Amino acid sequence: MAKEKERVEVAIGDGVVVLKRERSSNPVIAGILGVDRDESGEIDTIWLDRLVHKVGEDEFVGWSVSGAVSSILRRNASKVTSLTVHQ
Repeated sequence: MAKEKERVEVAIGDGVVVLKRERSSNPVIAGILGVDRDESGEIDTIWLDRLVHKVGEDEFVGWSVSGAVSSILRRNASKVTSLTVHQ
């Protein structure tokens, strides 16, 4: 029986990313080291200051996630946005 993926929502703040896991009341907060933007100015890649994803986890809501030393978030091609905050 395949294990169901945990839903993780991403909120982008001023210099930080906040992750909210479906089965947890504790948010995960990481600093943003850098971003890349697409032609329209939307953030499409975010480099974080630490690992925020678990082993075997490769997707958050609207984002793919990877990285061995620190997490890198890349917006999914569908441009699904979740809880994006601009301050």
